[in-house]
Amino acid sequence: MLNTAGGLADGDRFEVSVSLACHRLITSTQASERVYRSEGGTAKVVQQFSVSDGAHLIHMPQPTILYDRAALRRRSTISLTKDAGFTFCEGLVLGRAAMGERVTSLDLHDRTEVIVDGEPHFIDALRLDDEALLHLDREAMGSGALAIGLVIHRGERLGGQLDVARDAVGSLGGATIVGGCLVARLLAPSHRRLQDALLGVMGALSGVAPPRAWQL
Repeated sequence: MLNTAGGLADGDRFEVSVSLACHRLITSTQASERVYRSEGGTAKVVQQFSVSDGAHLIHMPQPTILYDRAALRRRSTISLTKDAGFTFCEGLVLGRAAMGERVTSLDLHDRTEVIVDGEPHFIDALRLDDEALLHLDREAMGSGALAIGLVIHRGERLGGQLDVARDAVGSLGGATIVGGCLVARLLAPSHRRLQDALLGVMGALSGVAPPRAWQL
């Protein structure tokens, strides 16, 4: 997937819709999405994924970079039938390390929903604003992490894959099974550490090599 604007700014709208009825498909991005400083507007992203029995969709975009004073509303809806497979990851990076940027102001609402046969099975709702940023250095909040990752996996033999996922996450987070989904959350000190960890978790769960864009 390619955002021809090169990033998201005030009032931008970006929509993704993927429907898979058979086989296995990997979706990714050409590069990390960027959310620029807001001058008063809010960028919005809507992602809708639909997967039917016998199919498996692997969605692994490169992490999104949030600039200081970025404003983003993102909603991802994953609609599955009972025997459909799905492996999903999203990463968020606070600031541009190469520029020495520190994010001190942010307006982020990021919601991900997994729906199976019309019933909600898992919902993740993340909110980061100026007040929350003040506490990210606390151990119970973020322990100084500058990058956040979420992985959701649904397929066969979830119990057997839990230890594999935990090994791949390592010291950067944890994994559990909830609502019939294997869910892993990661907190990393840098973009590179997050990206490497996401690749490890996604590879362990899906058994496929990462898209070429991730290998650059």
